[in-house]
Amino acid sequence: MIKIKELINKTSFIEEQSSNEPNPPYSTRYAINQIQKYESVLNQNNRSLIDFPKILEFGCGHGRLIKYFFDINPSSSIYGSDVLEKQIEKCKQDFPKGNFIQNGTVPPIDFQDNAFDFIYSYSVFTHLAENNHIAWLNELGRILKPGGLMLHSVKSYEFVRRAKIFSPDNLLNYGLNEPYEKFEINNPYHYIVDNPKTPEYGITIISKKYILDNWEKSTQLKILSYNEGCIETYPEGCHDLILLRKP
Repeated sequence: MIKIKELINKTSFIEEQSSNEPNPPYSTRYAINQIQKYESVLNQNNRSLIDFPKILEFGCGHGRLIKYFFDINPSSSIYGSDVLEKQIEKCKQDFPKGNFIQNGTVPPIDFQDNAFDFIYSYSVFTHLAENNHIAWLNELGRILKPGGLMLHSVKSYEFVRRAKIFSPDNLLNYGLNEPYEKFEINNPYHYIVDNPKTPEYGITIISKKYILDNWEKSTQLKILSYNEGCIETYPEGCHDLILLRKP
């Protein structure tokens, strides 16, 4: 039986030989497909990305996602934050309509209380230690307006199940030393440091049960929906999306 990785490599070679980069390119399609997942989750709760006057991407990186929000909602004030200064400087240069600040690895973040209508992140809570992720949920809750929404991606054990099938090599750094079904029970919040130079930024798996049991209890936020395996990625497996509201 041909392996998934071999099949993908073979298919990629055929595509490279038969065609040029499509228009729009794959990177654009990949990013907008992810943003459409955010829109879908909001739609299920009678909201839309175009509803929010003031938006923050927490962990905006070099602007892979945030750059599309200027067209999606041109009337919004768009903000981004990231822990890396070079990423923030690039965003300031590339997206002059936006507002960008550097945040630390731990709270606080330099925004006033009740500042934003919508806060979102992609693959930030997939890298935080347990105490730090609760601290950031509370800090982001502080700067969210009452009635505002937050949408964050996480890797749960659904990610592990998918990756075992489609990209098992991607699991090698996660330290799963027993079948994941048993590992999940014993490790509802699994965090390991994969780079000793950045102990505050590792790799994280959070079980769905942990989130449902702890996020509301540890914050003032209400979970509106938990969307398992919502964002399909390769070779990462998948991301779940959690929608929260500040009362």
